[in-house]
Amino acid sequence: MATNYPSGLDTTSDLPTSAGVGANLSNFPHSDLHGNANDAIIAIQTELGTAPSGSFSTVAARLAAMSVDVQVFTSSGTWTKPSGAVLVEAICIGGGGGGGGGNRGSSASDRSGGAGGGGGLRSMGKFRAADVASSETVTVGAGGAGGAGATSNDGNGVIGNDGGTTWFGTLVNGSSGKAGGGGFDNFSAAAGGAGGFGDLNFGGNSSMSATANDGRPSSGRMPDGAGGGGGGGGISSANTAYAGGAGGNGFNLVGSAGGAATGANGTSATNATANTPVVGAGGGGGGARATGGVGGNGGDGGLYGGGGGGGGASVNGNNAGSGGDGADGIVVVITYR
Repeated sequence: MATNYPSGLDTTSDLPTSAGVGANLSNFPHSDLHGNANDAIIAIQTELGTAPSGSFSTVAARLAAMSVDVQVFTSSGTWTKPSGAVLVEAICIGGGGGGGGGNRGSSASDRSGGAGGGGGLRSMGKFRAADVASSETVTVGAGGAGGAGATSNDGNGVIGNDGGTTWFGTLVNGSSGKAGGGGFDNFSAAAGGAGGFGDLNFGGNSSMSATANDGRPSSGRMPDGAGGGGGGGGISSANTAYAGGAGGNGFNLVGSAGGAATGANGTSATNATANTPVVGAGGGGGGARATGGVGGNGGDGGLYGGGGGGGGASVNGNNAGSGGDGADGIVVVITYR
């Protein structure tokens, strides 16, 4: 018996009825059931196997050609759509903000360390290949440089630099982390830079009365926000120095430790695995030093998008610590074909 496929789906009513055989499927002759299945297979082969749609000669050739194309950009460039593309997925991470430099002031003054830079944002989008141009401009946001610590008496630290926003054409963008503030003398503690994910991954503030604040997130993990840098340690008007704050956590990386209140440098964050769209952790803030030495430098943020730590404060006659650099972003484009 001929099948109804492909103009319609077969049902048990399409099966043959032999003399003396009722409507119960189990009573149909075995040969008739095989004949009906064979007819369906032949129809499918005729429809697809020898003349499938597209540029492939057989279904087997089409299956063999199915693949995934991955293009990684750690610097700006141009993405070209592969032939046979069906679906395009783009993942962008923005650059991390640089930490601010610490203040240098008299032993009777409050001195703020620099604040940590904010972490970059990870964002993604999926598109039908037909909705994506044959080529797209890729812009990878660079990490912001850390601000210099004060090098003259009663000098203020320099604010860090914002990270750069990362783009895949105009379709997807990863917002950057903002710069950490520079430390001031006899003023409020320097404020951390905003994160690309807002309050969820900003840089840590400095403090002149306790250990500086950690970058966010200080606990847990976020797949879409790189860690902010830790705040640089400040010094109270009683000439008590404080340690730097720890960097915020990345997706699978713990933020780096802040420097001790002996002018120790903050620890730079460990980088994520190279060429993967994974957000990094923030660098630790530098520790302050109240007597006889320089303030600690902030640690650099980790790839990809981690914020730099703030620099530690110092007393006149000694340089304050500089802020750590934010980490660069990345773009990964995955094409399914």
